[in-house]
Amino acid sequence: RLWATSASTVLPLAWARWMVASLPATIVSVSAAFTTVSVWVVPLPWALPLAFAGLIWAWFFHTEYGFINDVWMRFGGEPQMWLLSPVSAFTAICIAIIWKSSSFMALILLAGLQMIPKSLYEAAEVDGASRWQILTKVVLPLAVPGLISAGIFAFTLSWNEFIYALT
Repeated sequence: RLWATSASTVLPLAWARWMVASLPATIVSVSAAFTTVSVWVVPLPWALPLAFAGLIWAWFFHTEYGFINDVWMRFGGEPQMWLLSPVSAFTAICIAIIWKSSSFMALILLAGLQMIPKSLYEAAEVDGASRWQILTKVVLPLAVPGLISAGIFAFTLSWNEFIYALT
């Protein structure tokens, strides 16, 4: 039972972290203008102390004056007690954990994408490769070490948090 519970908790959380981290890494790697900003902005959630991040997210999900409830009510919903229901509290905690840890994973993925020489992109374009072919034949094979590193990091963090929650 422990294995089934851990697999149903750890693997989706690790997958979500990996997917959330890949978006900013991809956006930043495409444009050089974003690179300078990303060095300071992307790691910010990861660099925040855990207690401070917890207070931020507790405020976001506050029943009376939280940001999430404000947005929810603007779309016609009734105020929700996000942190009092087991399902919504678990979802809120997962969102906060993914937000906090995905920024470091984005940096890992960004480093992997930036290690791909620009000359390979140019050579593929000269050879007539489409954008899809450049992605599948050039970028993904060369980004595998960064993807694996980010995946291991995501799984390890998720496993540690699961074990910590058990104790």
